[in-house]
Formats: sequence, structure tokens, C-alpha cells
Amino acid sequence: MTHHRQFDQCWKPSSVLVEGMMSKHVDPGESADEAMRLVELFDQTGIRTYMDNAIRYFRSAVAAVPPGRADRPMYLADYGALLDIYFQRTEEAGVITEAISVTREAITLTPRGDPDRPGRLANLATALLHQYERYGPPMALAEAVEVGREAVASAPPGHPDRSLCLANLGAALGGHYQRTQDFGALTEAIDVLREAIGLRPSGGPGLAVRMFNLGRALRCKYERTLDVEVLIEAVERCRAAMALRRPGTFGHGKILHELATTLRYQHERDGDLEVLAEAVELAREAVDETAVGRPERVECLSGLAKALRASYGSTRSLEALTEANGMVLEAIAILSTRLKEAGRSTGSPSCS
Repeated sequence: MTHHRQFDQCWKPSSVLVEGMMSKHVDPGESADEAMRLVELFDQTGIRTYMDNAIRYFRSAVAAVPPGRADRPMYLADYGALLDIYFQRTEEAGVITEAISVTREAITLTPRGDPDRPGRLANLATALLHQYERYGPPMALAEAVEVGREAVASAPPGHPDRSLCLANLGAALGGHYQRTQDFGALTEAIDVLREAIGLRPSGGPGLAVRMFNLGRALRCKYERTLDVEVLIEAVERCRAAMALRRPGTFGHGKILHELATTLRYQHERDGDLEVLAEAVELAREAVDETAVGRPERVECLSGLAKALRASYGSTRSLEALTEANGMVLEAIAILSTRLKEAGRSTGSPSCS
């Protein structure tokens, strides 16, 4: 995402700023910068009001830039990226649709050959992937892969956004594999994610996510091939992702879950009880960090149940087995609630 100005350390309470914004001329650059400060505050505190006000600020910034102005595509692109962040953190209905629409408009206004176009295409691919992951339309996943390929093709070696484009294509290809079990897509995902990480060896924004996605892809490859070298690398990549993400921050729970899964596979191969104990502990932390209502909570509960059952298989601890059964029951309850809600939203009769 493009930042118009460097952030400073001074900020007013967001409610005061929003009131001021409504009562005076809006400077789009200042509004955009304030929105990003509020996003940082949300990530630090988890207070939803900060994110809500960040969206209001950026919406006002876009509204203050009339059609035809040269920097309108930049504001639209940044606003679309912010909406995608907002959706990931809040699951607010309709936000991802707006993110995709706004980003499409930004791309339409960005001519081919413009150095900003690849990054905007990459952001669209990511938003489409998030739409697919939450709501499941297969056409969104297919378009995410297509747009991701276009982004990479328009960002040749040396382009500053090539790593971003490769990373987002890799994530989309990983999603395609999850849906189709196309091993070729999985192999390509691993290749492009490795290249994306290789272009950012010193770290930087997004590296934790790229390490996580590569670790997950390698774990999927291990499930198909049982190649121990692939599993070892999967563990290493997941550990690297965890080291790059602070505990309690957004996405940390998913990394914990993935590392716990790879360690459980490692225990299945070598029988190391210390590895299994670490897998159980990480899986517990993943559940603790994943709030009720988050779509990935069921996956985390299932992962903990599998780790605990592996522990029971090795130690015959009834406490582990009881805890595992509790995780399964919670996961079933969540899935049952989701099915009922889906039935109500489509008007389908529910079974009683």
C-alpha cells in the first residue's frame, strides 16, 4: 500500500478527528495518513473503533479526489487495500465486495506499463482469494489465479513489486490446490513463493505471510509425497514465520496452527515425545489466539484435537483424550451454527 506521508508520533483521539473531518475541507493526503495511523493503533490494541474510523478517513480521502485527477487511481488502490485489511480483521459483510470493486476501478484507471499496475493487480488477486476463502465462489478463485499471473507477467525481474506479485500468485495457487488437489498448482505455488521470499532476504512487510504460505504448501506436498526433506523445510519455514510475527497480532494463530501440524507429522515419523508436546502446546495457543467467530477457529480446534489424540496414543493420558473430545464437540457446534445461519440466509428450511 502506498503511504503518502511519513507517519509522525502525534495523533488525536479518533472521534475528535472524525468530527473535525466532517466540519472542514478534507485534505486527501492527511486523511489517508491518519487512516493508516488508526490501522496501526487497531493492530496494537484490537479496538474496533480505530479500524472503523480508518475506513471513514480513507473514504473521505477518495471522495475529495475528483474523477480525472492524476492521483485518483493511487487513492482508490490504497483504499481497496485498506478495505481488504478491514475485511480480514473484522469479517464485515460486504466489505470484500467493495474492496474488489474499488481495486478494479483503480486498475482500469492505471494504464498498461505504469509501474504501479502490477502491485494493484496483485492486491486484486489477494482480495479475490479472500472472497473465495470466506464465501466460496469458485470463479473468484479462478480469477485470483488469472489476475495473479497477469501481475507477475507485468512485473519483470528488478521491478520493486515483483516479490509481492509472486507472493500473491503463490497464495492463490495454494488455494487452487486446496480446492482441486492439482499437484502441478501446488508445485508452482512452492516455486513462486520461494522466489518471492528470495527477493526479500532481509525481511520487510509481508515476509511472515510468505513464509507461512510456503510452509503450508510444503506441508501439503509432504502429505502427498511423504518426503521427509519437504517436511523438514515446512517446519523451518513455519518457525521462521512465527519468529517474524508478534504473539497476539493478526495471523499469529494461523501460523501457530500450521507449525503445530507440521510438528505432529514430524512426531508421527520419529516418535519424539518432546516434538509432540510442543505441537500440543502450539495448537493450544492457536486456539486461544483465534477468537470465537473467526472462520479458522474450527481448523484450529481440529488441529488441537488431532495433537491431543496423538498424545493419548503415545501416553494413554485420559486427560488428553477428554480434552480432545471437547475440542471436537466445540468444532461440531460451530459448524452446526454455521449451517443453520446459511439455511436462514438462503431461505432454506431448517431441520428440527
